[in-house]
Amino acid sequence: MATINAVVTNENSRITSVLWETVTGSDTGSAFELNGEWGAASLQATGTFGDTLTIQFSNDGTTWATGADTAGNAATTTAATLIQLPVGARYIRPSAGALIRSKSSSPGACGALVRCEPRAV
Repeated sequence: MATINAVVTNENSRITSVLWETVTGSDTGSAFELNGEWGAASLQATGTFGDTLTIQFSNDGTTWATGADTAGNAATTTAATLIQLPVGARYIRPSAGALIRSKSSSPGACGALVRCEPRAV
């Protein structure tokens, strides 16, 4: 199990993208601090899936729980998707199931991209 570092890009003064590339096996992404300034966030998951990619939230960076989307459904996916996320927690990260692999059983990979927009004033 590896920790995949996030690549943070400030697209402009209002939008930030956080990308965790090549999440495989039982990897987790490094924590990204939402720090209370974000009003909206969305997750785009892409790649080869054979198990579940879970988005986890934490308020202390130590204890993690499966997040929920804005409709209250678990923030998990087994295929490429776009999920709208609430941003009440302090930290966010992706976590891969043990079997993120291609159909041929060779190692596969998926990626998680979170796009954050600031709160309306």
